[in-house]
Amino acid sequence: MEVAPGPSSGGASAISRFLAEHQDHDAGFDVGREAGSGSGRLRIVCLGCGESVEYRAAEGGPDIRAQLEASRPSSQERQRPPKRPAAAKHRPAGRSGRPSLPAIGLAILIVALVLTGILLLTGNGSDDSKGTTTTAPATVATQPAPAATPPPPQPEPRAPRLHGTTFYDQYRIGVPGGWRSEPKDQETVLVGPGGTPEIDVYYALDHRGLDALGTSAVSFLKDRHPAGHVTGPTPRRVGELQALRVEATYPDGSETALVMTSGAYAYLVVARVDRHDDPYRVRQAAAAPDTFRPL
Repeated sequence: MEVAPGPSSGGASAISRFLAEHQDHDAGFDVGREAGSGSGRLRIVCLGCGESVEYRAAEGGPDIRAQLEASRPSSQERQRPPKRPAAAKHRPAGRSGRPSLPAIGLAILIVALVLTGILLLTGNGSDDSKGTTTTAPATVATQPAPAATPPPPQPEPRAPRLHGTTFYDQYRIGVPGGWRSEPKDQETVLVGPGGTPEIDVYYALDHRGLDALGTSAVSFLKDRHPAGHVTGPTPRRVGELQALRVEATYPDGSETALVMTSGAYAYLVVARVDRHDDPYRVRQAAAAPDTFRPL
């Protein structure tokens, strides 16, 4: 075990001289540890002028720690605003056998500062030793919270069941179940339960091209729904045939027209849906025109 060196009289003299020179500032002193980990040096700062002196913690001597604790400056003294140092007064020399009262107070102040520095070093050292010996806390494995179970996917709407039916030996189209068909001359009317939805199929000899038929389909829907909005023709495949699609929307529903040609004949399939129709009936009306096939 190493023995700490005893107090240094030179260091104590320097501290005494510094305190004697700055005690008249009447602002108190601050003791702090010098910057740097593991340093054994302390610094005394005069709170009046800001000057400082450094010393080793052991230079104050351990035999006067009790007096130091009793005479430690209060916080009010440290916070007192600095005053200008007064001019030193000449004091007559006293009897050499008895120390003067200011000298006793100065010694007590030195011991208090030294003890404060030792306490600071002791506290910091114990904290450092605890930091080096304390093991890191064991990491407790926590299971992540279970992810929220997504709702089951909605079942796909069942495909409408259509019954292929031939009309006039000219074309074939799928008729939804529960619908009735009403052939009229060169027109076929397919009607859903309750009179709606409705699909009308027209055919006639016509040598015009598909673009001209698309323009006629636009005029046809505008005449049927003057207050509605009618789109322009857009290409659409119906089986192996190239067709044009035109749609009209109005407050009570919508109507879609498909025009196509095959040989010398032109065909027009119109599907009407009211806005209050059952969704399944609407899917039936949308599926039936795609099953149209000329013969």
